[in-house]
Amino acid sequence: MPPLRRLLPVVLLGAHVLLVAGYTAPERWVPPLWRAWSMAVVRPLFHQGWDLFAPDPPRCSCTLEARSASGSWRSFAAEGDGLLARRMARHLVAYLGGGAVLPDTVQVPPQWAPAVRSMLGDARGPDGSASVRAVQRCMDDPARPLERSTRHVTLVFATTPAP
Repeated sequence: MPPLRRLLPVVLLGAHVLLVAGYTAPERWVPPLWRAWSMAVVRPLFHQGWDLFAPDPPRCSCTLEARSASGSWRSFAAEGDGLLARRMARHLVAYLGGGAVLPDTVQVPPQWAPAVRSMLGDARGPDGSASVRAVQRCMDDPARPLERSTRHVTLVFATTPAP
């Protein structure tokens, strides 16, 4: 085996160690040119981009509300409700697409209707009907995420089974 072929892995390993050392060492210890080369080579290979696994946050936060017999609106995930009710409401909102801007009316699929009706409790009228809405607080400008507009979206129960 020629000497150059035996020396090449040692040189590559040495260069790799020096570049990683230049990348991780404090800035004042590393010359600017070495730091620039270290960043250019090491960052694409080893830098941890935490956004790799985290999706973008949803534009809208959404809650479900039902009209009570007195005419006021009550949240499905109210403080006194149990964990199961809050979790069901959160999953229903996610299923309906509450993270994005919803249309003016959303149809609740037949397979979800019994679960929603069971969550209504005393909010149903004497004939069993109920008014349910989604309340969305949507971010209009990503530069100002705390400024949100509020929309009320009517939920309508489907009467025929979905195919």
